[in-house]
Amino acid sequence: MYSGQATVVGNVIRGFFNDPGVTAAQKSRVYQALQNASQAVQNAKTEGTAVGTAKAQVAAVSVLKDVAAEMKNNPDQIVQQEAAALEVASEAVVVAAEAKVSVETAKEAVAAAQQVAADAAAAGDTETAAQAQQAAQDAAVATQQAQQQADAAENLANQAVVVAMNTANVNATQNLADAATRQAGNATTTATTATTTICTLV
Repeated sequence: MYSGQATVVGNVIRGFFNDPGVTAAQKSRVYQALQNASQAVQNAKTEGTAVGTAKAQVAAVSVLKDVAAEMKNNPDQIVQQEAAALEVASEAVVVAAEAKVSVETAKEAVAAAQQVAADAAAAGDTETAAQAQQAAQDAAVATQQAQQQADAAENLANQAVVVAMNTANVNATQNLADAATRQAGNATTTATTATTTICTLV
């Protein structure tokens, strides 16, 4: 369905459905969320844009939040502890995925600025061409930095999920989730600044 978090998220979902203590109603709710995520992925494939794909990945990883919510209803205290940790991790996973949307949006803005520069140059408007090209170059550097930050956020968020499911240690999960959220915030800010700069200058 999606890349990046596929292995980590997939293992969580598999474990959830294999849990004999999970009711049919709980499974149905999570299954519905999976169907919705799958439809979002298919729509993104049809649309064929990187931004659309990134948004579909947000829908896909958001299923983790549904899993955590249903696990909290389990009377087993151990499962409830796992749910508490997974809830923390799932928030970080979603924020990291949302950061990727900002990065892909910035990449589209860079491509648009490059096109403006090319069109202006072809029309003999050297001033606009130079301005657009410089904006594209500056934004491209910022976007690359945002990409690295978003990748780091995704990695930390995935680690948080693994810790949550393997140890149910809320504090350890929270530390990783906080680090992931900070990186995701940095990525979003950097990417948004790059996009805004291009919109202002081009």
